[in-house]
Amino acid sequence: MPKKIFIFFTLVITASGAIFYFQYPQKEVGSTPYIVKPIIPSLDGLTKPKLQSVKQEGSPSEITRQDVETWAGTEIDGELKVDENGQLIIDRQLRDYFDYMLSAVGDLEPQAVFNIMSAYAHQQIPAPAVEEMMALLDDYLAFKESALILRSTRLIAHTEQTPAYHYRILQDTFEELKLLRRTHMSVEAVGAFFADEEIYTEYSLEKIRISQTADLSPEQKQQKLSELVWILPQEIQESIIRKQRHQQNVEKSESVIKSSLSELEKRHQLSQLYPETVTERIMQHQSNKANLRQRFDRYQQERQVLQSRHASNDELQALLLRYFPTAQEQAIARTFIAQQ
Repeated sequence: MPKKIFIFFTLVITASGAIFYFQYPQKEVGSTPYIVKPIIPSLDGLTKPKLQSVKQEGSPSEITRQDVETWAGTEIDGELKVDENGQLIIDRQLRDYFDYMLSAVGDLEPQAVFNIMSAYAHQQIPAPAVEEMMALLDDYLAFKESALILRSTRLIAHTEQTPAYHYRILQDTFEELKLLRRTHMSVEAVGAFFADEEIYTEYSLEKIRISQTADLSPEQKQQKLSELVWILPQEIQESIIRKQRHQQNVEKSESVIKSSLSELEKRHQLSQLYPETVTERIMQHQSNKANLRQRFDRYQQERQVLQSRHASNDELQALLLRYFPTAQEQAIARTFIAQQ
């Protein structure tokens, strides 16, 4: 098995991004301090799936953007570009393209995805730039393979872990990731792929350090945290501020929903936080939840009567289907039952 293919498959199945504790806030931010060993499955017995519109058997020029989007079901993330000399432009959009295509492993064999990546690239950029791209992909995957070892770091017992311990683990992991990136990838590629992520991780670690500083008052901590944001690059500042505002709106909307206000008053207050379409979705969601809860209460009453009569499983299943006709509603109902 080619080494690159094995690395490729391993990374996707083991959720390769899971070890990156802090992500640039345009993505979902995660900060889980627990590290687990990766599970690396075997490729034995796998069969190559059929591609619907991607013509893998044909020449590279046959696979177009439309083909890939039809295959993936979404618009392609990222972009392949060259400069005026025909050399590959290495930027964050190139990494987005890599990550977008790598996410297909599991649905397709690794080699099938590599074929699609190469064929699509030949459709977009000159052949020498494609060679640059595939070489950089090798470096990117080599970094990710090396980074997997960080997932197997042994931790002390959970009961003995402290906030200070979590901070040290995160800080050490971040420094090791930085070193691995620079070991396997060029300075240009590291800067293009990870600059914002590393800046945001440093910001996140400093936030933790400030919050754990015992000799600072709550007011002093808040002041330092506020100052911390304003020394970041403008784009990251704006992303953090957007995230903070979104979180504030979520908290306000939850408070409004849980209040005893009338539906009309709730709708009015939500409209101060969100556009009309979003407000309508929130209200509809709450209405659906209330309707589902009412149906469940009635279902429970009838279910208890049937159980008291020692009804068969078929009768109980028929009752469930009558109140909850869709698979999604049945799953929710079973969750409600389990919580009783």
